[in-house]
Parts: sequence; structure tokens; C-alpha cells
Amino acid sequence: MQLDAISQIVAKVLNGSRACKFAIDLNEYDKYYTSTSFAKGSAWLVEQFRQAGCTDAAVVDLPADGESRMQDWTMPLAWQCESAELRLVEPGEELLCSREKEPRCVAQWSGGTPGMVRAGLHLLQDDTPYPAGAFVLTDKHPTEIIKRARQAMPAAFITDYVHKGYPDHRTMWINAMSEEPGLWGVLARQITAPVFVIPPALGKRLREMVAKGPVMLAGQINARVAPGTMTCATAVTEGQRRDQEVVIFAHGYEAGVNDNDSGVAAIVEAATTLGDLIKRGVLPKPKRSIRWLIVNECYGMVGFYSVKAELAKRGIVGLYLDTVGDRARADYPLIVHRTGAVTPSYANALVKLVLDRLPAQYKELYHWAYENEVPTADNMICDPMVGIAAPWMGRGHEFNAWHSSDDTAATIDAETMYGSAFLAAVYAYFAAAAEDEDAAWLAEQMVPLMEEELASRVKPEETERQHFWRWALRKAIESTAKLADKGTAQLKIGGIAQRFEAPDELHAKPAEFEDAATGRLVPVRNVWGTITFESLPAEKRTQGSPRWNGQVSDAWYWADGQRTIGEIAQIVSLELGTPVRKSLPAFFALAAEAGLCKLRHA
Repeated sequence: MQLDAISQIVAKVLNGSRACKFAIDLNEYDKYYTSTSFAKGSAWLVEQFRQAGCTDAAVVDLPADGESRMQDWTMPLAWQCESAELRLVEPGEELLCSREKEPRCVAQWSGGTPGMVRAGLHLLQDDTPYPAGAFVLTDKHPTEIIKRARQAMPAAFITDYVHKGYPDHRTMWINAMSEEPGLWGVLARQITAPVFVIPPALGKRLREMVAKGPVMLAGQINARVAPGTMTCATAVTEGQRRDQEVVIFAHGYEAGVNDNDSGVAAIVEAATTLGDLIKRGVLPKPKRSIRWLIVNECYGMVGFYSVKAELAKRGIVGLYLDTVGDRARADYPLIVHRTGAVTPSYANALVKLVLDRLPAQYKELYHWAYENEVPTADNMICDPMVGIAAPWMGRGHEFNAWHSSDDTAATIDAETMYGSAFLAAVYAYFAAAAEDEDAAWLAEQMVPLMEEELASRVKPEETERQHFWRWALRKAIESTAKLADKGTAQLKIGGIAQRFEAPDELHAKPAEFEDAATGRLVPVRNVWGTITFESLPAEKRTQGSPRWNGQVSDAWYWADGQRTIGEIAQIVSLELGTPVRKSLPAFFALAAEAGLCKLRHA
């Protein structure tokens, strides 16, 4: 079905205000960010999907025990927190913070206190011990100081840490409490301690009090860190085929309305809109199915497609929505993070073609721009071992209320939510419904778009990179043939792709390393997704935790069991325009030691 027709039909039914309400309603659960509240949010999502006419709507339980392994990720412990409050006792009496008034006043994975505890307040000094049982005030992130609880357990740490440049009234949402550098969620082997989170303005006032004399506090955190369950929510808008799925996904289960209940809500609105149109016969049942998937960030994605490996084989293309609800401006656009060359796909181009068809009044407001990146978040399913190419629409740290108490209902905007839900709905339905003629049309549209993408990625004088990217971008055009059934349509698409000048084969001269033999080793992987090295002892994690490292992740994805480390290094250098990473042999050696791959001689 033609993209113009789909866009016009969807545009008339989609409701940005309803999408905002979905985000606000879901946040009533997510703002408490406990395993129980997340489970309630999952149940709420399943009900919305059922009302949208979806099938297979279900909560999927994953282990949250601090030990279970999903690919190279260790599933963190579950967290519960019923209540918390911190009071000033001397001098004067005052409620400083409470979870009832500001849920973020307790760090996720904070330990509990033994009831209401009363103790003096001490300022944390870098090298000075503090008394066990004291309240300890710091401006550091808990991951920097939590290990000090091994020497002396405080009544509670109190942090007024904020992200760089944030105003001093904000309370941060702290969702990382690992004592081991580079790690994230709390594992069974790690220590926990009670942690309050307060805004810098309050921290400043407490420091001024301490400078004048003793300060006495009383506080209680009714929390526990223990083995439990992590939930995901998923559902399907059923197509004529169940063996192929378009995967539209977001990570929910975070404290903010924009980050990322907006992404989840855009998906719910898209599912609701398509369900209504299909039910009324305005849109026909698509050829392929659409899977809507809401996961806990990264942990949930590797967990879901590890325990549901058969579903991963159905995915043909995806779209990732993260932080898509705040009003965009020309100088503050939403970002389409393009996938790279390792899984060439029509996905990046389809995003643009859909957004070009936004109704005029929304198109004027929905400012967006491309950026290039290696997928290291939930869109790590771009890894060819899974093979679901999925651009990311949205923001990361650049969202100006990121992980803070200012990420409330006021941050999201009905027009922007309309645009994000429109993208999700039209992208999903076109890919799901595309017939042979649609696939050929898409290939035609991509020829000039790939010339534009080439110009944005590579300078004309970079001859080797020009050859590499021309090869990859032609492969992207050719990927539209996967939407076609008939051989004649596939041949037509092949002819269209040939109009984009490119070499037929990828030839990359292997990079050279000081130890030449290491460059000739071939990594044979047995896990997919980004690498954490969490299973290794701390002293062996000489590469840190490369889960967010684009160069290393790209190298990992290019390891197909045939290429040598030298070839992989050169490909990554050509793709990203960076010098060859000389530490790649050590990375693959460490991955082999961790049992994540084997190294064989070429």
C-alpha cells in the first residue's frame, strides 16, 4: 500500500493529546521505579494493547536475581521501596524530603535502614573516614562512593549530585548504584547502602548548618534489594504472516514522563490507531505482523530476545523510540540516530520518507535531524546475529531535564507526541504491508537519499571510505528486495540499486598490529549485543565495560566468524572515520577469556 495513502489515513485518526495522556497515566506507575510498580505498569500496557485489538498481549517475566546471564549482561537484583523520609532534628525540626512528595529522593537499588535512625550529619571527605552509623553528605554520584560502605556502613549516604549544568532545585533520578566501575545495576556480589537524593539547594543549606555546629538528622528508608522479577510487555498487531514481524520498541520502566514514558506512549498510540483503522476496515490487515515491545533498558532487550529467541528470527526491521515527547525547535531538534553499515537496511531512509509526510501543521513543529551512531542501547538488536536494523528516534543526555525531577507531565507536548506516534504508526504499517511494487518504489526513493547520506558521512577526498560507504549504501538499497516476494520485483530492485555507483564487493586491507599474528585471528562469537565483561573479576577488566563504546561494539558486530581481527579493525576505521583501534586484539582476547567468543587461526 502506498506510503502517501497510509500517511493520509493515519493522520486523520492519530491523537497527540491521547498520546500525552497515555504517558502521564503510565508514569503513575513508573515514577516509583520499583519492581512492583514496573509490574503494574506492564499489566497496564498489556491492557492497552488488548483494547487496541492486539493479539499475544502479555507480560514476559525475566529473572532479576543479580546472577542470571543474558548474552553478556548480568540481570540486576530487583528493588522495592515502600516509603522514605529524611528529617532535620537539630538545629530545629523540618521534613527535608520524602518519597511521598518526591519519589526520586531515594536512589534506585538503595538499601533500607533498620527503622527510623537518628544520627549526626558528616560531610564526606575524599580520604577521611566517617563514623559508622552517621549520615554522610556528598555531592558525588553514588557509584563513586558506595564502596566506602564496606569500611563503614552509614546511617545513609545523602547526595546532592546533579548532572552538569542543572539548576539547584532539581533532584536527580539515580538509577545506577554499582560499586564496580562501568557497571550499572546492582549484582548479587555487590554491596548496597541506604542512599537519599536531595537537590543542591538543600545540600548547600545543610553544609552551611554543619559549618556553624552539629547537625542531627533522622531518616528511614523502607527498601530492600533482593532477587525478584523484571517485566517486559509485548503485543502483536497481527498480519497475514506470523513468521515476519516489524518490531517497534522502547524502553519503559524509568521515572520520567518524557524519558521514556513518551516513547512508550507513542507506541501505544500507534497501536491504538492502527488497531482502530484495521478493525473498521479502513486499512487492510497487513501482510506481516507488527510487534510492539516495551522493555527495561538494555537488560530487558537482551533478556527478551534471549528467552524468546524464536521471535528474534521473525524480526525484519525495527524502530526505537526514546525520549520523543518534548517540544523540538530548529536549534534543538529531535534526533534520528542512523544505524551503521554492519546491517545495511532501508530503515534509515524510511524514517525520513515517513516524516516528510507529516501533515503540514505538524511538520512545521516537528524539527528533527540525522546523526550517525553505532547502536549500543536497546537497538543493539541491529547486531547481525539478531539482524533487526532499528534507527533510534529521540534524545539522550541532551534532553534538558534528563533523569531529574523536572521530567514531569509539563515536559511533553501534544504536537510532538503526535509526530512521534505518526512516525511509529506509518513506519510500522508501511513495512508490514509493503508488497512488491512498494518495495521497488522504496528502492527508487533511496537512490538520491543514499547520495545525500554518503555526503553527510564521508568527505570526497576520503577515497577508501567513499568505496566502503558506497558498497554499504548500495546494500541498503538492495535490502528493499526483502520486502518483495516475486523474483521479477527482486530483479527490478537489483537494477535500481545498480544506479547507485558502488563496488560489488567489500575489500578492506587488514590493519596491521605490533603482534602480526593477533591480527590474523578470527573471532567466532557465541553472544550478541554489547559487551559488559561483568562476568570477569574486576582485576581482569582491563578494557573497562565497553557497553557504550561505539568503536568496540562496531568491531564486535562485524565479527562474523570469517573476518580476521585485522580486517575487522580496518572496516571499523573506514566506517567510523577513526584511526584503527590498536587495543582490539586485547579486547577480543579478553572476550575469548570470558567465554564470549573463540579465536581461531585464519
